[in-house]
Amino acid sequence: MRRKWLLLGIGALMAVLAIAAVACGGDDDDDDDSDGGNGDAVGSSVVNVDLFEYQIVPDLDAVAAGSVTFNASNVGGATHELVIIRTDVAPDALPVIENHVADESAEEIAVIGRIEEFAAQSDASITIDLEAGSYVLICNIVEDTGTSHYEEGMHRAFTISE
Repeated sequence: MRRKWLLLGIGALMAVLAIAAVACGGDDDDDDDSDGGNGDAVGSSVVNVDLFEYQIVPDLDAVAAGSVTFNASNVGGATHELVIIRTDVAPDALPVIENHVADESAEEIAVIGRIEEFAAQSDASITIDLEAGSYVLICNIVEDTGTSHYEEGMHRAFTISE
């Protein structure tokens, strides 16, 4: 009889521990991606960006204000760059002078950061502090033939939220 009570007590204790473990367990499907999904502290985000002819494809379209790292992969066959511009102008309507976006002379845009030209099939990155607002990611290279990567479609809207 004593053994029966001992087994019942152990069973009850195990049930209580199992319920406590479920109640206190972590939420793997956390809906708050303010850290860019990288597991770092809030206000620090990582954005992976693929560049190729003639597209810019970030894995995120928006992250929280703060320190943002752009990991750029040139998966195309040509040299590319990544320019981060703060502007309220539509991504396909930035001011263009001599086939490239007028990054230093236009009042309606502000170049915040840049990964200089890097070769096809290589990677580069930049970490910058970004305030909330509207941004555009572009490749501002102009080929010897006069082909502008921006005008060919290498631009993408990007948002930094509060």
